[in-house]
Amino acid sequence: QNPENGKYRLGMKLVERGHFVVGSIDIRQKAKGWLTELSRRTGQTTHLGILDGREGVYIEKIEGKLAAIAYSRIGRRLPVHATAIGKVLIAWLGEAELNALLCTDPKKLDS
Repeated sequence: QNPENGKYRLGMKLVERGHFVVGSIDIRQKAKGWLTELSRRTGQTTHLGILDGREGVYIEKIEGKLAAIAYSRIGRRLPVHATAIGKVLIAWLGEAELNALLCTDPKKLDS
């Protein structure tokens, strides 16, 4: 629940427990064409991810043709503060949500 506006958002736990959600709203299939086109135009690897707590989860990946290597795999979870996709996923969060998500002690973030 967003503390600023009281709205709810579906989390990964619901997807993991309720496989029917993925079957009825397959965001990967809907996004795949866009990801493929973006990869084709830029030559870069493109990713689709979702926010699950303090982690970004890769749910789709289209390999680019350029030499840059992206060490990612579908299903991989990484802390949002440590990855580009994580930073994108939290970029539009409200201040209260962002403060609740991230701690202020850098040592805690890296442990």
